Amino acid sequence: MRKYALSFLSLALAAPLALAAPKPQPPARMQMPAPAASAPSVDTATLHKFAGAYEDVMQLRTKYIVKLKAAKSKDQKTAIKKQATQQMKQDISKHMSVQSYMKVAKAVNANPKLRQELIKIIRSDSKKHSSPPLRH
Repeated sequence: MRKYALSFLSLALAAPLALAAPKPQPPARMQMPAPAASAPSVDTATLHKFAGAYEDVMQLRTKYIVKLKAAKSKDQKTAIKKQATQQMKQDISKHMSVQSYMKVAKAVNANPKLRQELIKIIRSDSKKHSSPPLRH
């Protein structure tokens, strides 16, 4: 169980992190398979759910990185990782199943067009949630 919790934490953090990072371009002589052929398709509604879960995971990531850096012992770090994993599962489950989240994360990482669509959704959502400037 402990190994599963740490594995989930790693996957939950690593998969979404890869979304924001630009993919290195392969050398011209290498041929890559078409993303659509290898990656499952994701409908827009599911992508919107994933975007909400992803944003929650990123907020948790920020919170727990600070806690991990402040931890003084290995036991404290282990407890923080366990707590983070539980919280991530809860937050993801508000939007979709953890299994669906991981499937969509893999699809987004494998498909540049899908990744761009997700980025647009996240940017659009962040504009909707940002507060208007204060007026005096």
